[in-house]
Amino acid sequence: MLTIIIDTMIYQVFLSDMPKLTIGETRLETAEIYLSQTLSLDPLLHTLMHECLHIILEHTGHIKAAQDEGLIAALTSQFVALLRSNPLLLDWMLGKSIPAFEKKEFVADDHTTTAS
Repeated sequence: MLTIIIDTMIYQVFLSDMPKLTIGETRLETAEIYLSQTLSLDPLLHTLMHECLHIILEHTGHIKAAQDEGLIAALTSQFVALLRSNPLLLDWMLGKSIPAFEKKEFVADDHTTTAS
């Protein structure tokens, strides 16, 4: 069984017959994520990430953002693309490697914010 840990909660992930036009749903009260069993692997991954973003926003108190399907869809698409396009980033996140960084002098500009 697939489980996803978000914050301190362990969510169980299930494939299920979903109502028409529903491909994923999260139940926060029972820590369950339901995904449509009709999805192929790539849409299944996107839907799982989509549901995880709902949960993350809920857990961090961003309730309004968690309910914004357009925002969640945009973040999901970009987050999946970020990880797929940058396997070294994922390796670093998983502790498999540490990337080599190049040093370069930072020069502040008009957009630089400073801590007060």
